[in-house]
Amino acid sequence: MSDSRTDLLERVVDEVARHGLGDRSLRDLAAAVGTSHRMLHYHFGSRDGLVAAIVAEVETQQRALLADADPSTDPREVARAVWRRVSDPRMRPFVQLFFETAAYSSRVADATPTSPAVAARPAMSAPPDPTMNSDLTTAWIEEQAALSMRMGTTADPIDVRLGIAVVRGLLLDIIAGGDVDAATASFERFVEMWLGPSSSPHHAGPTAEPGRQRKKPALQDRLRTSSESVRWLGNKDSNPE
Repeated sequence: MSDSRTDLLERVVDEVARHGLGDRSLRDLAAAVGTSHRMLHYHFGSRDGLVAAIVAEVETQQRALLADADPSTDPREVARAVWRRVSDPRMRPFVQLFFETAAYSSRVADATPTSPAVAARPAMSAPPDPTMNSDLTTAWIEEQAALSMRMGTTADPIDVRLGIAVVRGLLLDIIAGGDVDAATASFERFVEMWLGPSSSPHHAGPTAEPGRQRKKPALQDRLRTSSESVRWLGNKDSNPE
């Protein structure tokens, strides 16, 4: 990425963080960051390309929490740090952009040249990258794998993908209902299911012996136990004594 493009993108991200994006045109954004709409077109191709670049940049900044994490940090605290960052009200405009861009990218990628989704796109607007959605997920999986390696453990990509999906689902729930506290409580429940009880003083739970690595509980076993309990309750209700 060129220095001029990087600098311009950083200014646009700051502008969107302060004033949001909404239906603002490239001309409006360009004026707000002290450039021309032609320069935005030159560097990003279209408004859709600029939005995708904003989303990718913010995601990169968020993944830096994993890249910069101390390997001795409790994995639960790393997960909580990421959650605090992405659920911060100041991140709401970017969270909304993420879902809007992901939905639009999927619609256009699956559309035919004459479909409404394509016809509605401005003539000068380049189509969004159809691999953007999977690339953003893959980048989180790879960053988690790198962190786990520094911690001397391994990260199951299936578990990590599930964790990403849970976080994104809870963020969508916040956008729909605005209840951050309820979403945070659900996130805490998932962390306990995924990584076990916390040793944090704010989240009481058993700790491992000094020098001994904590054994990560199998998420599949926990979910299987819950499923068996539901089936047992269903059978009990349908077969009263």
